[in-house]
Amino acid sequence: MRIRYSSEKPLHLSSLYLRAASPHAELVEAILNSINRNKELLNDLAVVAQYDLSSKVARKVKGNVKRLIKQLRLKERKLVSMSSGTELMGIVTYYAIEELLSEHNLYFYLEPEVLNIEKPFDYALIDEVNNRVVALVEVKRLLSLENLPNYMKDFMNKAGSIHKNCDYVILHLHITPEITKDKRTHKLIEILKEAVNTALNTLTNIRIITTHINKDRFNTFKNTLTKEIKPYLTKKQ
Repeated sequence: MRIRYSSEKPLHLSSLYLRAASPHAELVEAILNSINRNKELLNDLAVVAQYDLSSKVARKVKGNVKRLIKQLRLKERKLVSMSSGTELMGIVTYYAIEELLSEHNLYFYLEPEVLNIEKPFDYALIDEVNNRVVALVEVKRLLSLENLPNYMKDFMNKAGSIHKNCDYVILHLHITPEITKDKRTHKLIEILKEAVNTALNTLTNIRIITTHINKDRFNTFKNTLTKEIKPYLTKKQ
């Protein structure tokens, strides 16, 4: 498998010191093993990973949660604990781009710590052969436009301190059904993404990508993410 989720020692990659540091490594391993036995689990996981399960909005995915708990053989409180961060979304992301990782000989680092700046990202794409950090990625699950300005501001501050040390720094905005059902708002976010990427293209290597799911669940997520992230996997000139 091309996923790293727990590293005792950091790797020296170019000018960065980085290690995979999942806070729930044993649970991640159990989930990966279950998914490898039954890839259908990714449909429910893609739905559930969009939410902090302790929030009221997550009530609408209770059926998916119950199926996951049964299939993964986990206690609900453990799944809820993981959902407060983006580990579950990271696992879904890994499987969505698993083929791309093999194609480009890259590895997926879950919850990586960048020791140079003492700040974590949500996932990283690493070329271990050439000691190259292809992308450091911050994930934000977007339920409304209310928090988007703060998400953008915080990400740009973090990216500004590290972007010269890797090929790309990416803000991965996952657009939840609360937004996709409003086509005008969804379109507005896509226009914003294109405008920001166009403006940054000649200045820096900071980018924004978006994903969403619909009734096809995991396959929709996989298709949108593959289209969005593929251009950033080849070596930056």
